[in-house]
Amino acid sequence: MATLWGKTVQLYVTGACEMGCPHCSSFQQKMPNMTIETFSEVLEVLTVYGVSRVELFANDPLLHSAIEEFVNLLNQSRLNYAILTVGASPKNADVKERFLRMLELIDPRKGAFVFSVDYTQESADRILATNGKAVSYAFKASAFWQFAPLLKDKRVPVRINIVVSRDNIEETPVIIRRAAAMGFAVSFCFVQCRQPEFKELSLKGMTPGLTQSFKDF
Repeated sequence: MATLWGKTVQLYVTGACEMGCPHCSSFQQKMPNMTIETFSEVLEVLTVYGVSRVELFANDPLLHSAIEEFVNLLNQSRLNYAILTVGASPKNADVKERFLRMLELIDPRKGAFVFSVDYTQESADRILATNGKAVSYAFKASAFWQFAPLLKDKRVPVRINIVVSRDNIEETPVIIRRAAAMGFAVSFCFVQCRQPEFKELSLKGMTPGLTQSFKDF
């Protein structure tokens, strides 16, 4: 079982999110908030089966009403952990205050934050000022860059992830260098695209043309 799970397990503890990113379909999922009792039991089971790290993902764990209790349990456990979050909300100023409380609560010896950062501060500000496309992505990036100096001072481990697309590929190296210079870990992935063949496959099934294409491949 430990081999199957690996050393890191991602837990989806809430369906709550206030960003509305165009690519994301999570808002269509009906996901109840994980209870404290279930969360505690899960941590015990994961520890028994050799898991060493838990990452709280999807949608934004910070919006779970029991997130502070979750972090207290993680601090008391033998597990390392990370929390994926925006750290703020365009709709609710209380979210930022909650993040700042979490920043004091998290144990930097075993806890960390993960942020999605697709733009530099300058690009994020420009998009937000003009209300251009990708406003939600710009907001997430802007929130991170505002928190970055504080995160560095607190010496809380941070990883950022960049989704590389045609909209930000030129500035991705800049984002990486700036984050690395502050002592943060960086990962990146490429935006997924849907090939025309897959659209044809989903609409029409295995047409003769697709069949031959697969055979040639």
